[in-house]
Amino acid sequence: MIKDKVAVRTKKYYRSRVYLPVKLINLANEGSWLLSLAYFVRLKALYKNCTIYDFTGRKAAELIKCSPTTLNFHIKILEELGLARRHHSNMTFIGFDKLKEWSGGGNQTAAVEVDNNNQLNLLRLPILNTSLRQQDYNRKKHGIKLREVTEGMNILPDLSNESVSSYSGCSCIGVGLMFQGKCRNGRMSKESGGRIVRKLESLGKIKATKIFAIFISGISHIDYKHLKAINQAPAHSFYYRGAILIPKRTAITYLGT
Repeated sequence: MIKDKVAVRTKKYYRSRVYLPVKLINLANEGSWLLSLAYFVRLKALYKNCTIYDFTGRKAAELIKCSPTTLNFHIKILEELGLARRHHSNMTFIGFDKLKEWSGGGNQTAAVEVDNNNQLNLLRLPILNTSLRQQDYNRKKHGIKLREVTEGMNILPDLSNESVSSYSGCSCIGVGLMFQGKCRNGRMSKESGGRIVRKLESLGKIKATKIFAIFISGISHIDYKHLKAINQAPAHSFYYRGAILIPKRTAITYLGT
């Protein structure tokens, strides 16, 4: 009996990735059930036929190492949505074709990596990648040359729209606004957006480089302090080598799954 319990708790995933329509991920984000979809990915990846036989919340929780109460809550949401189907004592998580039909079609597919500790952030990755791809498309459409972004201090020579549009990226505020959260506007905060970027970078999924623009050049540090004192320099600006700099959108490069 003890050996059986150990075997359940150490069950390996049959799949290392689960393929989902990007449209489904967007619907989950807008409908505030992206976390439930994260549990769906982990449960769907357990077995070849996406079915857990003799299903109970406690058994499934042991398989993916989570709380039975939490899992039962998300299973109920998935059943109500029709993404999980109970038949007799078994539970089946629907396949890709039915997921595509359920979400209303669409040609974009995301290969979501299965990860017990970072599943929610890995589901956010395709949404962020969609934004980056749209920026790439717009830049090519308008014939704007791609700015080379490297490690270290990347300083734009001016604040023109051309300079800002010459690389793909997003501010921490912008990343937070992509996802449903508990702020007043129903979105995530700047701090949460920053945490998402740092987590995805630590997982090797993106490369994030800070970008700065020159507000005023040829100025002393004493003059900068004076401008700050009279509120003539932006609150988020700082002094660097004879110039006042302000942070711009972080340049983000998608590194793939």
